[in-house]
Amino acid sequence: MKIIISFIAALILFFTNYTYAQMPNHDWQLITENAETRIYIDPLNIKKTNDYAFSVWIKLELKDDLQINRMKKYNLSEPVKYMLVQNEYNFRNREIKTLHFSNYGLSDNRLTPEPPDDQTVRPIIPGSIGGTTFRISYNIYRGITKTEQKKANTEIIKSLRYFNKTVNTTTGIESYSQPDTSSTKPIFWGVKITKAGAIYQNIHLSFPSSKISFENTTFTFSNAKEAWLFDANTYHLPNTILQTFVFFNADNISVTIPINVLIKGLNILTSGSNPIITLNLGKEKIPLKLTFDDIINLKKALVFANNAEIINFTLTL
Repeated sequence: MKIIISFIAALILFFTNYTYAQMPNHDWQLITENAETRIYIDPLNIKKTNDYAFSVWIKLELKDDLQINRMKKYNLSEPVKYMLVQNEYNFRNREIKTLHFSNYGLSDNRLTPEPPDDQTVRPIIPGSIGGTTFRISYNIYRGITKTEQKKANTEIIKSLRYFNKTVNTTTGIESYSQPDTSSTKPIFWGVKITKAGAIYQNIHLSFPSSKISFENTTFTFSNAKEAWLFDANTYHLPNTILQTFVFFNADNISVTIPINVLIKGLNILTSGSNPIITLNLGKEKIPLKLTFDDIINLKKALVFANNAEIINFTLTL
């Protein structure tokens, strides 16, 4: 029995050392910080995982009380100095999956027990830690230069000249809307820019209906070959620009959705025949068929979104 236990212990030690051996040497680059966390990425270990995805190592260095809070949360023996995370980002679908997650103590020692293994695919949310690391690491992955960033910034300014501009005198937010837009137009897109130059791009949809349902409001983006379901309730940040609005009017339902969470759906609409957006209100399905001009307009929206991503959603005037 002792021989078996010793053998198992040796196996555990071997695989633990093997795991550590597989961990890459990191060259950390600070990308942002707030009152609780410093966030680093390793630009030298950004790796392609498939045609539409790459992985990146992230270091989250905790400050003060957050070190204690995390120790208590995971029932650890000492405060958590930092966490090492390896995320996989799908840039076609704007999705994120965590491949590795570890807590480290004050002496840079790896703490146990490990957090539960969770490789759930979830959307990339602009402004979140995942969203920030995605934008910066994606530019590095694509080899985006400062010259290309400057060109993207110029292209955004040029495209906004064709929009109608209004300014909120209280907040200073500039709103840009496409000419000839109204509640009767089925689909169009617009942009809001804050005083700090932050860019928020939205898609506006209008469905002919008088039905009211504040629950289970979902949308299906489809073409003849594939479909994707978007749940309006999964992306809602109250009291911010980054949220989905659904308005039930007398004869139509109007919807405003941040474009960042719709990239997968817009790619489907613009890459196949018979493009349709369907509003799902319980058992009722309200289709919105798109014209050739609508698709051209959505392609322009995707170009704008790509340029905004290149400059990290902050415009330099």
